[in-house]
Amino acid sequence: MEYIALFIVLLVLELLYIRVAKHIKGMLQVPQYRSSHTVATISGGGFIFYIAALCAALLDSPTDNASIIIGWSAMAAISFCDDFRPQGISARLICYIAGVSLILFQLDLNIPLWLNILLVVLGIAFLNAYNFMDGINGITAAYTAVVIGSLAWLNYKFDFIAGDYLWFMLIATVVFAFFNFRRRAICFAGDVGAITIGGVTLFILYKLILGGESIWWIVLVSVYGIDAGLTIIRRLLRSERIYLPHRLHLYQLLSNECGMSHLLVASIYAITQAAVNICAILLPPEALGIYTVAVLVALSAVWCLAVYRINRTH
Repeated sequence: MEYIALFIVLLVLELLYIRVAKHIKGMLQVPQYRSSHTVATISGGGFIFYIAALCAALLDSPTDNASIIIGWSAMAAISFCDDFRPQGISARLICYIAGVSLILFQLDLNIPLWLNILLVVLGIAFLNAYNFMDGINGITAAYTAVVIGSLAWLNYKFDFIAGDYLWFMLIATVVFAFFNFRRRAICFAGDVGAITIGGVTLFILYKLILGGESIWWIVLVSVYGIDAGLTIIRRLLRSERIYLPHRLHLYQLLSNECGMSHLLVASIYAITQAAVNICAILLPPEALGIYTVAVLVALSAVWCLAVYRINRTH
């Protein structure tokens, strides 16, 4: 019953937000030369992911989950402000560092300082990579549904986290997809949505991997992980500032250079990741490491070949 109530509340909140945001100039994302959309579109519609995450944490335990509540709130607040008016890199970075650090504090890990620092750096990279996805209609919703759905499946096997975190995020994804998984999106997730999804997914992944199951479960986000990682390497080789907007992700090249529809590209990414995840979950645990390495190598090869061919023909 609580799931139905949450669905209705999030749907109503999204509808109200869209009605109000239409009249706020700062909430309309106007296409620029680096954009993948062609019409002004409402941004910030992903605030419902923060509402869903907050509800899950509060229902689980307000006191025990104080760290992640504060961390997610800090990241969501600066991101929502950034959706209205661009914030400085320093302010965003401070909030992201604080947010990821609080996520790690919540996990109560007994690990060396250097590993904590590494996990914070990797966490911030994960957040920013997730944030770039929002430029293509449907990809954030479709890919998130696959990743969170896969984690929910694993939770039945390992019971590593309260189920509400997973189901509440899936409900928010369904609501958001209704407005975003369209040929012409009604709204984008915005930084507030993308960063919140990234923060919650990061918390769940860290809890799964660092809780002792297996580091090889990184395969659950391998499709976009390879795209983001190799794109960063490519931009570094071109001496570009990696924190600036761009159109060099493979999904952007497929949409902008090859003329594929946003929804087709989003579906390809989601279906590919779903196939990878289903195989990973069904495999014997001892085969997961070899499988993950093989997947990462195969995806890297496909990425390099696709980018090479696109550059040659366009």
